[in-house]
Amino acid sequence: AHPESWIARFISRPGLAHGEEGVPSMSDNVFASIFEALNSSASNDAYEHLTWYKCPNGHPYTVGNCGRPMEATKCTAPGCSEMIGGQHHNP
Repeated sequence: AHPESWIARFISRPGLAHGEEGVPSMSDNVFASIFEALNSSASNDAYEHLTWYKCPNGHPYTVGNCGRPMEATKCTAPGCSEMIGGQHHNP
């Protein structure tokens, strides 16, 4: 990486990786930023009605439309394979 690139600075300053230093334009709470972005897009019907859940390991996921799950699947968070969702509108 070029010595002036953001990745070079990130690698050479371990405090960035441990949250001891801020990274420009990155939110302190990435989940809150995603939540805000999805909920602020009222003109996009796909995101208009999201219900938020967490898998048994605490990873967030959403269900659209009525907010009640119609299928079960595995959590896709890295290293997690807990079952999420539900069937027949039952979480």
